[in-house]
Amino acid sequence: MILSWHPVSLSVSRQIMETSGTAASIGKWVMLDPVLSLKLLKMAQFQHRPGGAVPNIISATSQIGPKKTRKLAFMNLFRESRDPRALILQEAFSHAWERSICVAAVAKRLAEDLNLEDPGEAELAGLLHNVGEITIISYAYNFYREISPQELQECTLMFSKETGRMVLSHWNIFHSLAQHICDSTEWLYDHGSNSPSLVDIIVIAARACVQISRKDKSNPAPPLPQIPALKKLRLDTPNSILV
Repeated sequence: MILSWHPVSLSVSRQIMETSGTAASIGKWVMLDPVLSLKLLKMAQFQHRPGGAVPNIISATSQIGPKKTRKLAFMNLFRESRDPRALILQEAFSHAWERSICVAAVAKRLAEDLNLEDPGEAELAGLLHNVGEITIISYAYNFYREISPQELQECTLMFSKETGRMVLSHWNIFHSLAQHICDSTEWLYDHGSNSPSLVDIIVIAARACVQISRKDKSNPAPPLPQIPALKKLRLDTPNSILV
């Protein structure tokens, strides 16, 4: 069970319940909760035709309809969201959520600046880029009295990539998005082309930008000129990446 952070889940669910608009308007609220977004994609993919793929949250909302979307948000809030008393998990949930939202926003902006065909795909990949980390934090909720902040951080660094890959595969999230997300966990990943148009490259750059701007040292990047994605985007200096 992957948990939402309760303060976010509560606000998002309230807005979804009160919104009577289109799939697009509901989808914008869904995308403020990465866990709810992932569960919505899972449900829509399950109902989709065999061999097909649900490409984004708005399509997923249209696929299952507003009634089922509201029900899912309700269940996610009351059955699968937590606001833990332990400070270590409060901070872990908070940081993971903030990083999801920030990377999604930066990835979409970079994709728009580069005139990508679908900036929404970059935004979704950014939103879900740390699904492995969120899964590990959800599991740690059961053992918060037995784990230290350092142990949680080490566990996240060691296992978040493979955990995310397993979740995306088990939940049948379509392959290209899952592959982009998994590739983006490697700072030095290089797909070989000189073009920086792939979503994984955009997400790597977005992660670096957010990490530097927030002074996040949980998964430090190597020197910026060594990161292929940043070199291709000409964002390989602290000043350029924060412009």
